[in-house]
Amino acid sequence: MSSQAKKCAGCRSIITTRQFLRCSACTKYYDLMCANVSENRYNFNAHPGERRLAWQCQTCMCKKPTSDNTNTPVRSEDSGVNLRRGAAAVTSPDELPSNPRSGDLALADEMRQFREELRAMRLQFHAQNSTLATLLGRIDSQESRLDLLTARIDSMELLIAQTPTVSTSEASLVSTIERLKSELNDREQEALLNDVEISCIPEGKSENLSHILVNIGHKLGIQLQQNYVVSVSRVGRLLDDTDGKSRPRPIVVRFVRRAVRDQLLKEARVRRGATTEGLDLPEPSRRFYVNERLTRFNRLLFRQARNAGDLHKWRYIWKRDGRIYARENSGSSFPRIRLRMATDIERVIGKIPDESPANKTTCSQLE
Repeated sequence: MSSQAKKCAGCRSIITTRQFLRCSACTKYYDLMCANVSENRYNFNAHPGERRLAWQCQTCMCKKPTSDNTNTPVRSEDSGVNLRRGAAAVTSPDELPSNPRSGDLALADEMRQFREELRAMRLQFHAQNSTLATLLGRIDSQESRLDLLTARIDSMELLIAQTPTVSTSEASLVSTIERLKSELNDREQEALLNDVEISCIPEGKSENLSHILVNIGHKLGIQLQQNYVVSVSRVGRLLDDTDGKSRPRPIVVRFVRRAVRDQLLKEARVRRGATTEGLDLPEPSRRFYVNERLTRFNRLLFRQARNAGDLHKWRYIWKRDGRIYARENSGSSFPRIRLRMATDIERVIGKIPDESPANKTTCSQLE
């Protein structure tokens, strides 16, 4: 019989060996363990083929009706009845192996397999013990680290307890507020990375800012198309210049892409000193400036840095991508330093001069 795709009716498992039995009554398949048949009985019975074909499972045997035994003669005590108990009493001579030596070999093979399994289990226990020892060592190291951290925390708490509580909390609160202000200013500046500010362009009542922007682009050598621009407008309020005349409000342009804005700033740096000549403006030609658009905080900070740099003879104060930098002089020995707050100016450059009308930014100081 083939054991392929046969399932044992007792344990519901697939039969993977060639040793199995099929019930002649219900035609179900059983492996030897579920059929309660030893391997010796299966292999060494006389006429094994006929016995296997006639074999019936325990379920079918129980379903057979009990036969009438009234005609069975009663045997006396000395009629040869076997009164022994155990395997000898329930095992018939036909069920005993024909070769006793084969039973000893099977037992020896089972003992050998049992010893191999014990050896494998012993090796597995050794591996688990080594792993457990490693884990215990790691736990001990973590506990030692935890003790060190606990000691450090205790010392810090003691130091904080000895320090005046009010001054510590006030200093922490001030530093937190300054940090939050700096972060908010950085986020606000990131929203202006696509903007430029064009200053000192004469302002008229019926001016066309889009046309002026296109002419400025031609003046600087870049073609600014309408689909490049999100918005263009003047911002702020009219201010008086140093000569008493009203200073025109700056033109703020927001571009669709930052690459267009960077190209315009690059061309403006190359053509530094460009004037309004040829822009079809009514007033006499004057110099105009194209710069990055800064937040109000950064504009004030940049102006304070320029004034402090002029006072303390710092050569380079500039801005790029919304950030303000300072360098005392050229050369690798003078690093570039970023200025974030007024305290940075006083710490790096020096004292900030007082704001006066002479120090206010004019068109001639926007470069």
